[in-house]
Amino acid sequence: MYLLIFSYYLFLTLLMSYIYYLKPSSFCFGVKRSIEELQKVIEKHSNDTIYCIHALVHNPKVTTYFIDRGVKFVETIQEVPSKDAVVVFSAHGISRNIFNEATTLFKAVYSLECPFVSKIYNEIRYFIEQ
Repeated sequence: MYLLIFSYYLFLTLLMSYIYYLKPSSFCFGVKRSIEELQKVIEKHSNDTIYCIHALVHNPKVTTYFIDRGVKFVETIQEVPSKDAVVVFSAHGISRNIFNEATTLFKAVYSLECPFVSKIYNEIRYFIEQ
């Protein structure tokens, strides 16, 4: 038994004594999709002001990229000053109530929610209703 514990301890000590460099892998599917969809929204509504509710994804470089292309980032739909605005919701999702409210208030509304996030929200709704 002591030999097993010592072996495990030795293994962890050796493992922790090395520095492992990992290659950057890129964005996950949901983030890539959200970025691509926002690019399409910008092309489609090139003459409109586009507001994104929250940061599209948790990456300051992506946020800066879209700020440079005219997208304005706000925290709530109440911060959007014009009814003629195009509103985009981030990859992190939004409640149905807020989304439905936005569809009645603004010119165009897009949800760029990650499909995996949507699946989780749908499962939560299902279990709450049960």
